[in-house]
Formats: sequence, C-alpha cells, structure tokens
Amino acid sequence: MTAIERLMREWLASDDPAKRLHAEARLKLPFDETTPTPSEPQTGCCGGDAPRLPGLATLAANAAVAVATHVAHGMPSAPDDVHEARLKACETCPNLILPDWRCGGMGGCGCYLKTKARWAEQVCPLGKWVGT
Repeated sequence: MTAIERLMREWLASDDPAKRLHAEARLKLPFDETTPTPSEPQTGCCGGDAPRLPGLATLAANAAVAVATHVAHGMPSAPDDVHEARLKACETCPNLILPDWRCGGMGGCGCYLKTKARWAEQVCPLGKWVGT
C-alpha cells in the first residue's frame, strides 16, 4: 500500500466531510505498488532527467479532486509563511518540473504548485507538506 493510499484510507474515517470527499475521489484512481519511489532516478520525456507529468486523465482527475476539496473546505488560503515553506519543500524535490512549478514524476499530481501550495487544505501527494 502506498503512502498516499494509506492517508486516503485514514481520511475515509475522518469526521471532516471534505477529507472524506477527497479520499473517496482519490481512491477511485489506480495505485501501483510496483512504481519506484520519487527518490529513484527517472527519465524525462526527452531522455533527460526531468520527471514526466501524469497522463491527461490523471491530471484531470487530480485537478477535480483538488478543486472539490478546496471548495468543500470553503476555499481557504494558506498564510504567506506556510505558502513559502511549502514551495521551499518543493524546491528540493526531484519531481519538481520547472519553469512551470509542476509536480511530476512517479506519484506526482501534476498540479501547478504555486497555486496548490496556496490552498490551505491541500496536501503534497509525496508527503513533503500537509494541509493546515
């Protein structure tokens, strides 16, 4: 069981309806136990070391879950210090795709991180930071 799958299963039992909604939607997506961890080397689409974005269907599903969760929580913004700390954590992640600031690679969500990190309740799918 992957770390995100464990977290989503915990959220299913949460008293927070937004967490349950997020978990129910996210658990409908496939989890691949054979996928390498994000710290393992990856090959980009052009033969370089850049991580790849998830496929279009996964990108759409991840975006829908993120927006639904954000709306269900009342669309809160993270304070500036939290936003900056989240982006700092992303800077050291091998799954960061620049210059767009997107989360790619194995287990990455494909989100635009400068936006996702601003939404208070969002979590990093790789466990680099949690919601507030």
